[in-house]
Amino acid sequence: MTVSDDTPNNRVNIDIASYDSTVLAALNVTTVATNKLPYYDSASTASTTDLTAFARTLLDDVDAATARATLGIAVGGGNQGTATIDFGAFPGASDASVTITGQTGIDSLSSNVQVWMRAEDSTDHTAEEHMVETIALFATDIVNGVGFTIRGFNTSQTNEPLDRPHIARFRTAATSIYGDTKQSVGGTGTRISGKWNVNWKWT
Repeated sequence: MTVSDDTPNNRVNIDIASYDSTVLAALNVTTVATNKLPYYDSASTASTTDLTAFARTLLDDVDAATARATLGIAVGGGNQGTATIDFGAFPGASDASVTITGQTGIDSLSSNVQVWMRAEDSTDHTAEEHMVETIALFATDIVNGVGFTIRGFNTSQTNEPLDRPHIARFRTAATSIYGDTKQSVGGTGTRISGKWNVNWKWT
């Protein structure tokens, strides 16, 4: 645009030029529609992509905390509770699991889950037995916004006979406890039966 003074004719002359660049022309031929956002898909062409009402509620969030609230992600939250892990009726099994659900906000990337034995009476065992037996517990298979699985493995005893505890060599397992008579050592794979109480907590 140029402006010139034309005093003799009591006027100001204004020349306006039209500039229709390639990028503006590309947008000009793009078809607009509800919930669509135009964008350049090359140096000279444009297209549109979906921009839903929900996506717009995220775009106007001013920080990460607000965005997590919009998405329903509860970072720094958590929950705790109790569960029963059941190795089954005698002779039982060497491993068992229980699934914990209803944990809104749990996240496989940011949540930390802890599990441990509860030293109190259960349906099948006394509190003293809870303290004697050594069951390794792991929290696995975290499903975002749903829950996780507690897996237990029997690591107590070393397959020793009842009359010779703590003898670390190959020998017959204590069948009255495990129901397994093969030669073994180290407790790996030995059976245990009944229900055992556990605590769990995630943050």
